[in-house]
Amino acid sequence: MKTHWKMSEPQQPSLCISVIGGAKNFKLEGRKKEVFHHGLIRAAQTTNAWIITSGLNLGITRVVGNALEEGRASHWEKASRSSKLRCIGVAPWGYVLNKDDLVNKESPGGQFSLDVEYKISSVLGKGQPVSLNANHTHYLLVDDGSETDTAAPKSSVIKAQLQKQINVTEKIPVVLLIVEGGFDIFEEMESMISANIPITLTEAHRADLLNRIKEAFGDNLRDPRTKEVSPAKMEEMLQTLLKLVSNEKLITVFDMNRSDDLDLAILSALLKVMDAKQLEDYKRQLNLSLTWNRSDIAAEKIFTEELQWDTASLEDFTLQAIKEDKMDFLKLFLNNGLIMKEFLTVKQLRNLYRSHLKAGDKNPATVQIRKLLGSRARCKSAESVRLSSIRLLLRRLIGKFQSPDMDEDVGGRDEPPNDAVDGRQLDRPFNQLFFWAVLFGRQTMARFLWERTDEAVPLALAACKVLDEMAKSLPSHEDVRRRSLIEFKAEFEELSVRVIEECQSVDPGKSEMLIEKRVDVFGNFNCLELAASANCKKFLACNSSQNSVNRRWLNGLLHGTSNLSILACVLLPFLLPSDRVLQAEPDAIEDALSDSGGGVDSGGDGGSGGGAVSGSACSRLCVKTKIFYTAPICYVFFLLFYSYFILFSLKQAYMTWLEWLVMAWVWVMIIDEIREMFSSKADTVREKLHDWWNFSVWNRLDLVTILLTLLGMFMRIPDSTDSIFLGIRTCYILAGVFFYLRVFRLYYVNSYLGPKLVMINKMVKELLFYLSILLIPLLTYGVAAQALLYPNRQFLAEVFKDIVYYPYWQMYGQLYIEVAEADPPSGCSGNSTVDDQGNPCPTAGALVLILLAVYLMVVDILLLNLLIAIFSNIFEEIERNAIEIWKYNMYFLVQEYHNKPVLALPFVVFEDFFIFGRMLFNKISCKKKPDEANQEDKALSQDELRNFAAHCLIRVHRRRDEEVRLEISNRMTGICDGLEDLYKICDRIDERFEDQLHHGHGHRRDEACSSKPDEKPDGKSAAKPEVKPEVKPETMEWDAPAKMKVVPEIPVMQPVQPGPAKPLDKENLTPDAPEAQKQTKPKRRRHRSARRQDRALADDQSADIRMAEMESRLQSMEAATTESLTSIERLLRQIFHNRPSGDAAGGGR
Repeated sequence: MKTHWKMSEPQQPSLCISVIGGAKNFKLEGRKKEVFHHGLIRAAQTTNAWIITSGLNLGITRVVGNALEEGRASHWEKASRSSKLRCIGVAPWGYVLNKDDLVNKESPGGQFSLDVEYKISSVLGKGQPVSLNANHTHYLLVDDGSETDTAAPKSSVIKAQLQKQINVTEKIPVVLLIVEGGFDIFEEMESMISANIPITLTEAHRADLLNRIKEAFGDNLRDPRTKEVSPAKMEEMLQTLLKLVSNEKLITVFDMNRSDDLDLAILSALLKVMDAKQLEDYKRQLNLSLTWNRSDIAAEKIFTEELQWDTASLEDFTLQAIKEDKMDFLKLFLNNGLIMKEFLTVKQLRNLYRSHLKAGDKNPATVQIRKLLGSRARCKSAESVRLSSIRLLLRRLIGKFQSPDMDEDVGGRDEPPNDAVDGRQLDRPFNQLFFWAVLFGRQTMARFLWERTDEAVPLALAACKVLDEMAKSLPSHEDVRRRSLIEFKAEFEELSVRVIEECQSVDPGKSEMLIEKRVDVFGNFNCLELAASANCKKFLACNSSQNSVNRRWLNGLLHGTSNLSILACVLLPFLLPSDRVLQAEPDAIEDALSDSGGGVDSGGDGGSGGGAVSGSACSRLCVKTKIFYTAPICYVFFLLFYSYFILFSLKQAYMTWLEWLVMAWVWVMIIDEIREMFSSKADTVREKLHDWWNFSVWNRLDLVTILLTLLGMFMRIPDSTDSIFLGIRTCYILAGVFFYLRVFRLYYVNSYLGPKLVMINKMVKELLFYLSILLIPLLTYGVAAQALLYPNRQFLAEVFKDIVYYPYWQMYGQLYIEVAEADPPSGCSGNSTVDDQGNPCPTAGALVLILLAVYLMVVDILLLNLLIAIFSNIFEEIERNAIEIWKYNMYFLVQEYHNKPVLALPFVVFEDFFIFGRMLFNKISCKKKPDEANQEDKALSQDELRNFAAHCLIRVHRRRDEEVRLEISNRMTGICDGLEDLYKICDRIDERFEDQLHHGHGHRRDEACSSKPDEKPDGKSAAKPEVKPEVKPETMEWDAPAKMKVVPEIPVMQPVQPGPAKPLDKENLTPDAPEAQKQTKPKRRRHRSARRQDRALADDQSADIRMAEMESRLQSMEAATTESLTSIERLLRQIFHNRPSGDAAGGGR
């Protein structure tokens, strides 16, 4: 089997399931069939199990075959694994139908053919051969010379020996699964118990076991000749039963009506056999539970107080749980002795990456990471991947990523391992595993690990950035993968927003500090910068983020300062010292004074108090000036100067003083843009340029504006002719257009105008695509019209202008109807083809007008309405998220002006020179930075903020668990109310039916008393069958003999106000406990049913029919109730199974 069939490739089986039971026409129906099929397939797929049966197409073997067929069809997404399920049939050769077809015959070429054509038959005859089952993968045909059903016991012996060989020699656990069956199963059970093989016995009910013993032993205890019970056989059977009972731990009884987990019963049977006394025994049990993915069994039977686990003993199991994405086991290990920092070393993490990057893995996430490593980290194979390569990839995706532990793992694939580096423990293991899970699309595992990291909010935003970059790198045809990444990103953004909102509710000040805190792992980026780079609009729109943005925008101005006060200070700067006009935040003044490096003292021991006051007043005036002029107001003055310059002061002969001033201002702007470009936190010049280019579209607009201005300046250097001066003037005017467009940037401050700019931006992009559509009908009509109007035209460059010129303006309503009608211009007369100046004369034709009409219909009606629909869609899309979009763009505006120097343009050049000189001085003198002295205080504040964030994360989990419990409670309340309403409806139907029946019986009795005694019913009339009226649940009609119709309304669907919640016992929801289901109103309905039957015996045939129909409807309602309760049970199981853990934060750190 292993050598010829290679059944152990590519993976050794972890279990062998032998299935015996019902024979001949045995079938499983309904719930039992579903439980058996699902449980067997799940057990086989989980453990890569071998399934052994008799191989014949009858009884339980046919049921197993149907389960395998259904499993392969329903698990098509796991086709590679489902197709490898091995099902071995050990069948008696003499009892196989059409066995001659299986004999290998020699082909004409002298070769033996391994392909045979075998016909499967489902017909079963008494004592006749049976065909093989088609859903088995391998067959062992046992030939003992017999050709009747007596050959089956011989094959059973071979099958038992095979199972023992698999269990003992191959060390593969074997489980005997019994489904129904007769006397032979007890012999099989005795044989398996002797070999210490566990048994799982499936029963419909517990009482069926006694019935099976009675049926199996009944005839076998009697002597064939005397037909009396044989004491010897009774003693023999008694010893067999005693042997079975004495080995109770080897037998597990599974009730298919009360449970759905057949695979759990098989696992329990295996764990019973493994009597764990030492660590190795517990490891075998844990390995089995891990293979079956049953963490509940491991928690109950393995992780007990009898044994204390440590990281070393759980290392292999932890690595397997991480690779197989078994989060429940990882949580279990963390709660029972695993220390992640001791487990995760450089070697472990490197092997974890390499194992998922192997060439045979076709997972979309793995394929994408393999491509990204090849393109951005230059790793051509999985063996060449080092942690330094992963660090480089994360740096390219996030923008900044630092990890000294990962940087030490360098080298090629052929270099010998460095034990010192391989054994190094990672400082933040949960963070490293979190990025591994994010890269490979393990979303559930990533969320579990994120809950245990020490930087929850920054890591969630970094994951958003990684997922956003991965989505952008995908080709256009991989839209499914892209949507999946976008959904993952939205989930992490939602998590970060929840945490930060919880921080805001606990302590707004610390929440703002947490947002603005620099994270060294991400190149001293803060949360706002990470969110902006990841396009996390929802995070930037939350309250804490907006508080930080508003504080930066006001830049120390008191919140609530009116726009009139600001405008007054713009026009009259001498009003700045007055607190009545413009006030600053006290904290901003103190921060500015501390940043300036001085206090309010005058600086000498003999300084007077007046000097101190004067110094303080001067400092406050300087601070107010700094705070105000950081705002972008001076740009307005530049636009005024530039407008006057291009309107009145641009002279060809000489350069005016205003031109020199404007040029100097522009050069200062260029220097400021260079300063802004190189102030980026990127490491290389190329990355700085990339960051500056992608920061905002306005930077690109600035680049175009500066290039146009510089072009005009350079053209001004030589002596300008008229044509050169026209070019200079054009460059300056176009630059002025872009300078004015730059003012739109300031509109982002307004919550109404800001989203409108986003709409315009998107509409312009869509307009470009629209123009590509419009170009086709425009050129079509233009070429056709020119060809019809001027058939004898010579080639001229002017024709290209005419092809586009006339159709374009005709689209806006300038029809040029005289051109379309070919009105001859002056100089064209008669049949002349050219005028006096040699220009071609038009030729009239009705087709030009027809083409014009069609062209205008397509363009002005069809395409124009298409454009309107596109714009309407953009408007509605942005209007729904207008505030969120405005806050997102407002951040970039504030960030740009927050990083600008204190002085406004053009005086900023002096500050730039001062900063550059101070940097050179610090370099030469090796002077430490001012903030290095407070490193301990900063570290303390970092720890405090981490603890604060962890505390808020725990509160988020508790709130989430409370929401889940509340949801479960509400759903349970709704279920109880629904059941109560259902019982009320049933009682109402019963009462209305009894009242109706009693009323109809009284009418018949009155009619019988008033009839004439000599009147006899007509025979034909009596023989005529009575028409049965249709009875509806809502309305029942009764045709009384007195020609009366009593139509009582039965409001079955009448809404009932929900009552208070009632306790609902989970045990009473199981469908296999009907007695428990009917305890609410059972006796009352049974008594009423009995009374209805007594009355029906005295009534006529029509009443009996109505009674039967009503009873049938009541039974249908009760059946529907039972089915609803079954669905409720499954729902509750799913709710309890998917309920999130309550100890999600910080466990196992």
